[in-house]
Amino acid sequence: MQFTLSMKGHEYEKENVTLHFSGMEPANVTFYTNSIKDDDKNHGVHVEKQLDVTNLDQVILLLTNNYYDISAWERLCLSLGLYKHTLNTIQIEKKNDVFSALIECLHKWLLRNDKVDDKGGPTLTSLKNALRENGQKAVAENIMKF
Repeated sequence: MQFTLSMKGHEYEKENVTLHFSGMEPANVTFYTNSIKDDDKNHGVHVEKQLDVTNLDQVILLLTNNYYDISAWERLCLSLGLYKHTLNTIQIEKKNDVFSALIECLHKWLLRNDKVDDKGGPTLTSLKNALRENGQKAVAENIMKF
């Protein structure tokens, strides 16, 4: 059994990839990705799993276990692609509870609100990049070991 997957990306021509399966035929084949990068421009492809709201607890654990400074939640969320008015709404709703504000911010990031997709979508790489931008380099390096 074989399937052909057609791909086209920014700056690249359409390319077909054929997947061959031998032995028992699968009843269903699912291919998920919405983050493919060619980091070194030599056509080596890097595929990264998009996170979603089911990963919220894991993201929070990654940050808290690596001593992320939760008081910097607004800067992090701006770097992740959330708009200032979204953060203002979170701040009003959560009052002075910074941990709850961080959770709500990450939830909106995982839902891909505002311009999250412009910043790479909800992936560990985009989280790492946002942490680095905000001076949390040690946290950024540790989460990539996940």
